[in-house]
Amino acid sequence: MKHFLCLIALACFASSLLAVPKFPFPQSAKYTYGITPTTIDAAKVQKAFEEFLTLYDDASPDKTMARIKHDQTQFTVSEGIGYGMMVMVYMDNSTNNTQAKFDKLWKYYNKFLDTKGLMNWKINGFSAADQMGSATDAEVDAAVGLLQAYKQWGDEKYLTDAKSLLDKISKNEVNTNGYLKPGDTWDTEKNPSYFSTGALQLFKQASSFDWDKVITNSYALIKKARNGTTGLVPNWCDEQGVPSKPSGMDQYRGDYYYDATRTPWRMAWAYAWYGHADAKDICTKSHHGLLRRPAVIRQKC
Repeated sequence: MKHFLCLIALACFASSLLAVPKFPFPQSAKYTYGITPTTIDAAKVQKAFEEFLTLYDDASPDKTMARIKHDQTQFTVSEGIGYGMMVMVYMDNSTNNTQAKFDKLWKYYNKFLDTKGLMNWKINGFSAADQMGSATDAEVDAAVGLLQAYKQWGDEKYLTDAKSLLDKISKNEVNTNGYLKPGDTWDTEKNPSYFSTGALQLFKQASSFDWDKVITNSYALIKKARNGTTGLVPNWCDEQGVPSKPSGMDQYRGDYYYDATRTPWRMAWAYAWYGHADAKDICTKSHHGLLRRPAVIRQKC
């Protein structure tokens, strides 16, 4: 099992609430690739998890669903559901008992599907979609959550659901050139922080789709889009790697900003799990760029 999300150690419940996790938190997993701290303070990770739970809302009318509150707390975005599913898988133990929380998040995802069977990206509470169409990063993370839930809790339903979701991703969120689209309804820009190449490698365990092509394209586009000096990537770019221009709704669209900050994490994940040389190259250069500008949140790319 692997590490996940910057602070929270990636580790990977059967549908029964009595299921015992095979990989209970904390795991202190060892990896062949990358640098592993000699000591990891599990108490700090547990505290971060408990802070995350303040955003977990299971007050659905029928008490069967849960959502992760957005910055505007009346809303939930599919990205948050994907994060929540991974967090619940990896934080399970006899104290946290997260399987039921995972299941409620996955039920919420499936409550608000678009016409292609993927979650609409922005939802108003437990009521209805506020913004239609999918966001690919959410599907990728949700699929990881399902695959790891199968490894954690052993219930075949998670693997079955993962395979179904991967089929929808491959059909609706990968374009004919083999690049991840930003969603199932548009493809005029690309978001490098969606390129979760470690997740794409994991998908090969459950899907016969040509994920290798998507992995190769993801690395190639990140390298084209990154700044030649800092290695930092823009939030958005075109398929040739040219940063997007500012828009009336997003003045930082072509900058290294909040979306783009996820790219180094996703690259570190790919290297720690699978030793991807491209991931190491991208991480190394962006790391040096961040060290040169430690206080910078936004940078022109």
